[in-house]
Amino acid sequence: MRIIIGGAATPAFVGAHFSGESRWRMMQVNNEDYVIEDRTISPKKVNKYTFLWGVGCYFFFFVLFSLIWGVEGFGFEILFPLGVAFIVLIVVHEFLHAAGYVYIGKASWRDVKFGIIWKQFMPYAHCRGPLRINHYRMAVFLPVILGVIPLTYAFFTGSPFLFLIGVFMTLASPGDKKPGIPLNVTPG
Repeated sequence: MRIIIGGAATPAFVGAHFSGESRWRMMQVNNEDYVIEDRTISPKKVNKYTFLWGVGCYFFFFVLFSLIWGVEGFGFEILFPLGVAFIVLIVVHEFLHAAGYVYIGKASWRDVKFGIIWKQFMPYAHCRGPLRINHYRMAVFLPVILGVIPLTYAFFTGSPFLFLIGVFMTLASPGDKKPGIPLNVTPG
């Protein structure tokens, strides 16, 4: 069997699989005729992917929203509340990952680490312990609700504020999805 590990390359994520208890667990698995393949994606690639996804997503949703509701209400007066809401929702986003690791993946809260890669301004929640691949994927995709719910509600109500929150939170999510897609366990 081949075990694929990966995710966004946070320092904690990369180090966890090759040191301490996690290394022992992986070596134990490796002794049972498993091959470990690392498909970790660099933060730079994740940011590039997120930017490209974001531009297309924003224009698509903006054109659709403006055709339905017009462009009124997109003035400077919503920038400050939007910035505050975005910062709060980034924290909630990372907490949802952590909650997924703990409640779906059955990890301990002690195994969860939060941080920011300052060079790419990339916040992260990382689980130091091993997770089943489907549990990891569910935890990675969990915060998508922070984009989908406000975006859907905005299309029904015409709220530019909720529209922008929904779009920005949807734009932030590809950085989570991209690392989670190529992970799987395959016969080796």
